[in-house]
Amino acid sequence: MRSKINDDYDLNEAWIESMIDEQPKQRTMLNLTSQGEADIDLDLKTMRENGQQTPKAGSGLALMVSATDIIPQDGAPHVGRSTPIQLNVVTPDQLLILLER
Repeated sequence: MRSKINDDYDLNEAWIESMIDEQPKQRTMLNLTSQGEADIDLDLKTMRENGQQTPKAGSGLALMVSATDIIPQDGAPHVGRSTPIQLNVVTPDQLLILLER
C-alpha cells in the first residue's frame, strides 16, 4: 500500500485502519518520509503467522489511511481519513467464477 499524505499544518502521525467484517478496527502505524509518503506491505500470511487476525474466504476487509496534523483544533487532534477501500475475500474457485463472468 502506498500513500502520499499532506496537510497545511504538517503531519503528526499516520496509520492504516483495517476492519474485518464487523470486528473492531486494527491500527497499523505508518512511517512517513519528510514528503509525507508512506509505503507498507500488508502480508496476510505473515500477519496470520504472528497471531494477528486475518480475513477468511467469505469475509470483507475494509482499509483506510488515517492521519493527524500537528496543530490540534479545539484541544483535540484533527483526524483526516481516506476513502475506504472495500475488499471481498474469495477462494481461488470463486475468483475464477467471477473472472469468467
